[in-house]
Amino acid sequence: MDLSLPAPTATRLDPAARPFWLGLAMGTVLPVIAGILFATYDLAARPIVVQNAQLWGYVYLAGEIALILHAQARGLDVWSIARALPRWAQVALTAFLTTFWISSVTVSRLPSCSIMLCLAWTIHLLFAAGLFHLMRDVPQVALARFWPGFVVGLVSLTLMIVIHFTFLPAWLVGHERSVDWKVAIPGFINVRLFGSWTGAVFAALLGLAWLSPGRGPAAHRLYAAAAFAFALTFWTTTRAALLADLCVLPIAWFVAGAPRARAFWSILPLYLVAGALLTLPFQPYNDPSYTFFEANNFTSVDGFATGRLSYWSALLRLALDHPLLGSGMMASWWLLPPFYIHPHNVVVEFLLNWGIVGGAAAGSLLAGAAWHAHQAAARASALLPVVLMVDVLAIEGLFDGMFHFAQFVMLILGGLATCLAATRGVVAD
Repeated sequence: MDLSLPAPTATRLDPAARPFWLGLAMGTVLPVIAGILFATYDLAARPIVVQNAQLWGYVYLAGEIALILHAQARGLDVWSIARALPRWAQVALTAFLTTFWISSVTVSRLPSCSIMLCLAWTIHLLFAAGLFHLMRDVPQVALARFWPGFVVGLVSLTLMIVIHFTFLPAWLVGHERSVDWKVAIPGFINVRLFGSWTGAVFAALLGLAWLSPGRGPAAHRLYAAAAFAFALTFWTTTRAALLADLCVLPIAWFVAGAPRARAFWSILPLYLVAGALLTLPFQPYNDPSYTFFEANNFTSVDGFATGRLSYWSALLRLALDHPLLGSGMMASWWLLPPFYIHPHNVVVEFLLNWGIVGGAAAGSLLAGAAWHAHQAAARASALLPVVLMVDVLAIEGLFDGMFHFAQFVMLILGGLATCLAATRGVVAD
């Protein structure tokens, strides 16, 4: 796969500084803005316009559009990038772009919502192209500068959560026991999505720790940051995120070999355990949403999966009604009560929304990009944190809406674009 293109137009900003500013924007600025705009104690109590703005991810889409415009001002040529793709990827991309919107226009029962999500995916793809363009001349050693912005973002979000959970408005005092705390995380529609975000950041920090020599104050600061991200994930009791973080350990070994320091196995786990233990006194009001398992989880395999297996089976049967082009974006909302806005599984989601044609095209593009990203990381170890973040979100996508919500699609496509750009895509077909 050869995406080698002429070097992008020179800019006043040192290319080595771009990862820092991009990480700060994606990891801190956008989540904090979303947290300020969408801080509430009841999702359903918001005006529908505000609900839609959060559900569709307007803040993150606006950030992506800003990056696209920035990249255009610096010579972004989308057509050149598309022409540099291998033949199979050009065919898949063409099949996707010419079909993924058809069912949203012709079949969807809520075409305005479906078309909005189609537009969002168009923005995501342009964002990936823009990020690829901006990252092509960034030195690989500068990629570690991505992550301080994400850590600062976690600290900022934690402070916002503490304030939001502790200093209740006057009208809510005395009624806090009736508050649905799982939807009260500022900027996130539920606590599990916040756990998915923190789990993805933890995976990236795990990648940095994997590459760290494990000595000196810098290593302990890194371990403390990783423990903080892990503690937040543990606090949210997001099982999918914790499972995905565990699954990426063999991936890291396969891609980058053994960790560089014994401290990864001896010291880092102590930090993680300490971080998890510190969260135990802070479970909000003994809310059952902040538990790993409930009694009905153990009644059956489907119960352990919180009903997902039966839900997926029902949606796959409904997908047979429009097998080729799908039923439109967000079709699960109207096809099967209780009106989940996504199927909680990327395979079911793609087949239901885009059908076999669009789903297969999108799946092949993502799989191909992921394959080449891992090959790039095997040659350039600085890419390991990016790959692990993408892998965690992809694994979680088998259980939740990582390919539905804008902030996670931004991280997935942005991470893949970064991996392909960091080595200028010089990967054999």
